[in-house]
Amino acid sequence: MLASARLARTNITRRAAFTLVEVLVVVAIVVILASVGTIATLKFLEDAKIDNARLSAQAIVDVAKANEAKLDGVDFTRDGLGMLSQYLDKGDAALLDPWNQPYQVRYVSIQSQYTSTTSQRLYVFTHHPQTQQEIGWPKEFEPKTN
Repeated sequence: MLASARLARTNITRRAAFTLVEVLVVVAIVVILASVGTIATLKFLEDAKIDNARLSAQAIVDVAKANEAKLDGVDFTRDGLGMLSQYLDKGDAALLDPWNQPYQVRYVSIQSQYTSTTSQRLYVFTHHPQTQQEIGWPKEFEPKTN
């Protein structure tokens, strides 16, 4: 009887709660997981911006090729890309990269592998604001970075 009274009394005085140490450990684990997730998300978002910049540059080059007959004699390095905005879905906004800088353009000489002729190819690009890496289309004309 004495043993059962002791058990009953300890069960009554004992509360179902977490200690401060347990709560702090759980909070620390949640903070670590949140920071790892945030860093991974930010890296993913930056990679997505780079991919978006390259795809937008590709769209500009494709629109220039598709409307080549209408734009005969246009030198984009001299005249800029502004005249292409009427052919792009987003208009003038399509001429800005994900960092709100205007795309740049230059012509690249290509040597034919079968003949001795060279041709000019339109290359649309921008620069990453932090790394100054050149991002453009066609990708093979981007400067090689280490």
